[in-house]
Amino acid sequence: YDNRYYVNTYNLDFTLPFPWLNFKLGGEYSHYRAENYARYNTIDDFLYKETVGSFYTDVSKSWEKVFFKMGARYEYTKTKGYPQEEQNRFSRSYANWFPFVDLTYKPVENNVLYLGYSKRILRPEMIQLNPTRLYTDVFSYSVGNPLLNPALMDYLEFRYQYKTLNVGVSYVHTSDGIGLLVNNQANSQIVQTYSNCISSNSLTGNVSYNYSHNRFSAGAQLSVTYNKSKSSDKSLNDGSLEGFSTVAATNITYLLGSKTVAYATYMYCFPGMEQFIHYKSFQNLALGVNCNLMKNKLI
Repeated sequence: YDNRYYVNTYNLDFTLPFPWLNFKLGGEYSHYRAENYARYNTIDDFLYKETVGSFYTDVSKSWEKVFFKMGARYEYTKTKGYPQEEQNRFSRSYANWFPFVDLTYKPVENNVLYLGYSKRILRPEMIQLNPTRLYTDVFSYSVGNPLLNPALMDYLEFRYQYKTLNVGVSYVHTSDGIGLLVNNQANSQIVQTYSNCISSNSLTGNVSYNYSHNRFSAGAQLSVTYNKSKSSDKSLNDGSLEGFSTVAATNITYLLGSKTVAYATYMYCFPGMEQFIHYKSFQNLALGVNCNLMKNKLI
């Protein structure tokens, strides 16, 4: 396999702080190019180009106890694909609006309430778009779908903060989610491909707390998500697309000197599922020391 990726991004932003509100205006242009070559008995060659032009604006206003912000982003996307088979080449375009609104309220000292809504986009990964065959062995391979649409999400979040204690609840509705499909072919080959066949609703609750005293600091986080998805493809059973996922994590740091910090982080993920993927428990432990040397030029 020989894969090469090129990304170029240009953006320009303006901030206009009027006495009665702040006004922001900006634009961005991104060009993405991927060249993919693979050889497994036969040769596959795929060139993919994607350009995204966007325009965004927002206004914000602060009062004594309230901060309000709202805005929107417009994106126009154009994609072109050049597979080795000329009859499969394609060109397509689509446009989307992404509004958002944030409201923060501080009723008394050390207390903060936040409520926000935003519409978001999750673009397909390159491996999901690439029609080049990726063989695991002579009997099985995966192949992308270059006509995939991006997944669109409606995100609603509420948070409460008291000093260093944070409690939050969020709800996400996803449409055009990308599902992994496994098909058994007549020639005994197993083919994995992707489709915009998933719609899902997720509800997440999380809590975190941080503590520090002198040279010592510690933090703990717990997140629990309930996800219920539906599939328009019959090969994915709706009964297997519902479940919980839970993650617990903690981190500890100790200042050994003015420029040296020792740290330990631990994460445990309970058995669960996310969208359409089921997984067993797994955990991760990291230990380390962070030193600043040469007048902070070397870390």
